Order: sequence, then C-alpha cells, then structure tokens
Amino acid sequence: MKDKLTLGSELEAKLREHLKSKKPLFGEESPFSDLLQKMVNTMLEGEMDDHSKPDTV
Repeated sequence: MKDKLTLGSELEAKLREHLKSKKPLFGEESPFSDLLQKMVNTMLEGEMDDHSKPDTV
C-alpha cells in the first residue's frame, strides 16, 4: 500500500459523534456513507489509472 489513509480531524469527530448517537451506521446523513463513497471512488480511480498505463513486459 503506497499511501496511508488518514482521516481529517473534522471527519473523525463526525464519525465518533455518529457512533455515540446510536443512529444507523449507513444512511443518507451518515458520515460513514460519505467515507464509503470516497473509498470506492478512490479504488475505482486507481483501477482506471492502472488500466490506462501501457503494458510493459
């Protein structure tokens, strides 16, 4: 793994607050949904970057 995933202090505070509220983990207003969306998009971008590179033998 090249880069270590780090959370900003604002996102970390939102996640912690949401966990303590005992609301559902995923939903329209859940910070976990935003985090999951960002993770999936980052992985897809990595896949696209990898596939767009010329093959080297």
